[in-house]
Amino acid sequence: MPRKPWKTRATAPQVSETLRRFLETGERTAGDRETFALVGSADRLAAVWRKVRAEILRAWIREHPASRPWCWWTHDAPQEPVPSCPGFTAAQRRRIGGVGQPQHDVIALAPHFDRGIPVSWFDREGAQAFGGVAVDANDPPTFESEAEFLRRHKLLTPSEERWLLDHPEALEPEPLMFEDEP
Repeated sequence: MPRKPWKTRATAPQVSETLRRFLETGERTAGDRETFALVGSADRLAAVWRKVRAEILRAWIREHPASRPWCWWTHDAPQEPVPSCPGFTAAQRRRIGGVGQPQHDVIALAPHFDRGIPVSWFDREGAQAFGGVAVDANDPPTFESEAEFLRRHKLLTPSEERWLLDHPEALEPEPLMFEDEP
């Protein structure tokens, strides 16, 4: 008499610590072939992220409520047009204040964001050379927090909403931190 096949439980895909760290932070370990293969291919990175997204998000939100890992910002965050760059969209946190201009506002440079904040800013020399506005260390550009971005887009889980009741500081605007000039 034939036997019924064993039922197997679906398990979450296993991710190496190196790959997990890369998907969470965007940082690579020197000589790591696993992440190196993903860096050059947006399609491969997206495919890996889709496979492990639920597992990583669940653990990330438990450890870092009201924030999201790097790969979420890269693949899942709501995109908006970049005003100074027609045709470009990016996940962008709202700017609250401060002095300084991202380079893509002035130079023909593709905008690049990290967790919703522009990466390349003018220093004094660059501002003089290209006509931009240099970052003022006494009044640096300030952006809404990750928690506020998630709340504004209605992306917080119920547990994160409860967590924020006890941690209102997570909603405070974040000034950019730049290394001191020599």
